[in-house]
Amino acid sequence: MGYDLLAGASGAIGRRLPLLSGAGHVIGTTRSKEKFADLRALGAEPVAVDVFDATALSEVVRSVQPRIVIHQLTDLPRGLEPAGWRRRLCAMPASARKAPAIC
Repeated sequence: MGYDLLAGASGAIGRRLPLLSGAGHVIGTTRSKEKFADLRALGAEPVAVDVFDATALSEVVRSVQPRIVIHQLTDLPRGLEPAGWRRRLCAMPASARKAPAIC
């Protein structure tokens, strides 16, 4: 059985993905070793890598040899919570929204 590589596992989107719980062999990337415990608690084996360092990222992919790579890399500001996204979206005029009518 191969590994799945979840790029951005500790990010705003990656940490909410259900596949970290019981999916088997998930390697989760993060920029920060301080997030290793969080990733382990979600069921992933953490690895720290700067995804903007092509050499370092290539080394991780070569060493893991993943079956799949799930790209959930984001660079969202700290403190941004998805719960507030709908409120902000709904505050926009309907003509400016590109999302379906959810408000």
